[in-house]
Amino acid sequence: MGTHPWNLYDGYDVRRRYDAVVLSEEVGLRKPDPRIFRLMFEALDLPAQECVFVDDTEPYLAPAAELGSAVHHAREPAETVAVLEGMLGVPLSAADA
Repeated sequence: MGTHPWNLYDGYDVRRRYDAVVLSEEVGLRKPDPRIFRLMFEALDLPAQECVFVDDTEPYLAPAAELGSAVHHAREPAETVAVLEGMLGVPLSAADA
């Protein structure tokens, strides 16, 4: 998503909350182009093999997986949290903290 004609991210301070932010509109690329995933791995200063990509649009997962990232197709929030907790080995839900 971009920031024009309206800014979906306004008020969320994403650049402060996240280690890296790559916005399609700013870089001129969009999923599923593998180059946008490479930009994110570079911004994180991590190899793809140390990253997990989660998306609710299944066709977007393949390029990230092909680059070496773990992937998860998000369909239901509780399931996604449980899968990520298993992948990462850390609790993610407030009830587990």
